[in-house]
Amino acid sequence: IQAVSAAVAQLVRDREQSRRALDNQKFALDQHSIVSVTDRTGRLTYANDRFCDVSGYRREELLGRTHDLVRSSEHDGMPASRIWQAVGAGQVWQGELCNRAKDGRLGWFSTTIVPLSDAAGQPDEVITISTDITERRAAEAELRQAKEAAEAANRAKSDFLANMSHEIRTPMNGVIGMTELALQTTLTLQQREYLNIVMRSADALLRLLNDILDVSKIEAGKLELERIDFSLRDCVGDAMQSLGVRAAEKNLELTYLVTPDVPDLLAGDPGRLRQVLVNLVGNAVKFTPAGEVVVAVSLDAQDGDGVALHFAVNDTGIGIPKDKQQVIFEAFSQADTSTTRRYGGTGLGLTISTQLVGLMGGRLWVESEPGEGSTFQFVVRFGLAPAAGPWHWSRPDDLRDMPVLVVDDNTTNRHILRDVLASWGMEPTLEADGPSALREMAAAADRGEPFRLALLDAMMPDMNGFELTDRIKSDPRLAGCTILMLSSAGQTDEVARYLARGVTRFLTKPLKQSDLQDAILRAVGGRAGPAAGPRPPAARVVRPLRVLLAEDVLVNQQVASRLLELRGHHVTVVGNGREAVEACAAGGFDRVLMDLQMPEMDGITAAAAIRAREEEAGAPRVPIIAMTAHALKGDRDRCLAAGMDGYVTKPIQAETLYEAVEYGGAAGPPADLLPADPPPPEVAAVIDWPAALRRVGGRTVLLRQAADTFLRECGKMLDDARRAAAAGDAVGLRRSAHSLKGAADLFGAGAAVAAAFKLEEIGRAGIIQPAGGALHDLDLELGRLREALVPYALHDATDR
Repeated sequence: IQAVSAAVAQLVRDREQSRRALDNQKFALDQHSIVSVTDRTGRLTYANDRFCDVSGYRREELLGRTHDLVRSSEHDGMPASRIWQAVGAGQVWQGELCNRAKDGRLGWFSTTIVPLSDAAGQPDEVITISTDITERRAAEAELRQAKEAAEAANRAKSDFLANMSHEIRTPMNGVIGMTELALQTTLTLQQREYLNIVMRSADALLRLLNDILDVSKIEAGKLELERIDFSLRDCVGDAMQSLGVRAAEKNLELTYLVTPDVPDLLAGDPGRLRQVLVNLVGNAVKFTPAGEVVVAVSLDAQDGDGVALHFAVNDTGIGIPKDKQQVIFEAFSQADTSTTRRYGGTGLGLTISTQLVGLMGGRLWVESEPGEGSTFQFVVRFGLAPAAGPWHWSRPDDLRDMPVLVVDDNTTNRHILRDVLASWGMEPTLEADGPSALREMAAAADRGEPFRLALLDAMMPDMNGFELTDRIKSDPRLAGCTILMLSSAGQTDEVARYLARGVTRFLTKPLKQSDLQDAILRAVGGRAGPAAGPRPPAARVVRPLRVLLAEDVLVNQQVASRLLELRGHHVTVVGNGREAVEACAAGGFDRVLMDLQMPEMDGITAAAAIRAREEEAGAPRVPIIAMTAHALKGDRDRCLAAGMDGYVTKPIQAETLYEAVEYGGAAGPPADLLPADPPPPEVAAVIDWPAALRRVGGRTVLLRQAADTFLRECGKMLDDARRAAAAGDAVGLRRSAHSLKGAADLFGAGAAVAAAFKLEEIGRAGIIQPAGGALHDLDLELGRLREALVPYALHDATDR
């Protein structure tokens, strides 16, 4: 009995412990979960407090009812009828359900439904355990809406960028196209130089537009750098010249120096380097009220794989406080809030420059003191391009050991010109003002070693470059010196008068080294070689093509038509895609240039219609080249998918247009371009034969035909110039000299071109007196050119 009593007591204790454990588990479950139990008919036999709280029903309102009381029609996935069908078959179901509370509020619940079977295996009870996920679902819905809104905004941004591209590229097409056409007309060297700067500036603006269109790549960290061969000195010079006018307006000296030990031919991304320099130098000009802005490029390190170059942009501007020198590199930030009001700008330039320098493997930093100017510096790496070939930076034999006088009141300018000229083997003498220059020239003449060449700054105090020129030309001992005038952009008031009075050439600051070298060689009668940098591809000479141009914007019609007509092609213009389809149906075209955005029918639809008609009629396939102001990723693929053969981006570049039209959209040079044998030394001393071949597309026979024509007509043109000078006919003199200059320039005859140019400028100035000496010089140079061309003429030229 005692043992039985102990066992019973233990059973009671075990049951009590089990009951307490079950109560605890039930309590814990009730605090978190929503629990209900239904019988085999689906009626509720149990609902915990949480179920009552979330449903809004009292327990007595729930018991004996089915879940239809709280069920809604908002379930995701499986319908409610199928859920209970699965549970009735003894399967456990898990998912998310939406229930409706007594007050109509909807709530979402993560639910598990477990069927319990009796001894016979039949469903007896069903336990439903749920967790309230209403807030989570709401957060997910908000997140989904935010994502959809962001995607919509991204699509809107892409559409905006595409439309902005079209709107900006349309006027840019007019600027670049009309400038290219103007460059093909009769111009003075000064006008041509200014238009070239316009073209380079427009190209820089176009590159900036392309940067904006690449913003998605920048944000995604997928901006890719080019790797092409380029001339460092020309790249820096182009960037500086694009800012020359702004510097001249503030009377700032804008100069640059690339030290002689820096290789010129590099491999990298010249466009991005130019963008960084334009940003930094543009800022320097903006924040420098007086003084100078100097860019210095030096060698930081060199190995077998390439070079690291150190760039420093020094200015004498307002400076930057120490505590602001990091802030300025942040987007939309400047040194203080008054800066934007006073100087303008967004504060993005330094941020973009920092990112680009980082992509080029370098870093950008600043050293500055308030009131003492700033120096922005960066170091980047470039590869080395092949040293051989047409890109090699030359040291012409014509300039070696030549004395040259440099007169400039700016110390930095003098030192830069000294280093550049010395790197070409010349012997520069530096003077800071006109009186000192006259004394030095007189002393050299007395020694029997007069200066053959002088580089004069136009704007100097006390005695400027123009007054100094008058003094030099009025002294018989000094008058034989060739004078090149260095002038800031926009200083053209007395150019024509002083060209007639003895100045050989005006050069615009800041000077590109290749331009300076070419000008000196032409001025002293040396052979002006091709500028440093890659040679342009040879132009293809083809039969005249019949081109259909589909374009709705008048300025684009004019630019494209004129460029093609100058090439000898025949152009028919239509204003929309529908007219293009109709014109192609009539036949007779060798090429179609198709704008993408046109009224009535766009270019993509028109191209597809033309291809469908060709296929249906069995007609020959006419090459179609897309011509569009859009430049977004995917545009080219859309064009090719529609059946087009090529793609030209606006603003239209002449060479790109010619290549696309004349190759029919295919890439590669024509197969019939034949290499030419190198000329003998006596001919190479007068004629730049490779440059002449490039001008006729590499066709030796065409160049020989041109030589034959020149030998036949040269004497007549020179006689016309003599008659015009004798009659005091300045217009006729200018016209004849210009024709002779163009004819000689075809053959790269630098000395003859320089002599003809001098005579042309005399005619333009309307002062005939110096024409006699200029005609004599031109006759001598044309004689040398004729003698060099005789062996290359197609016909016997001994009597010419």
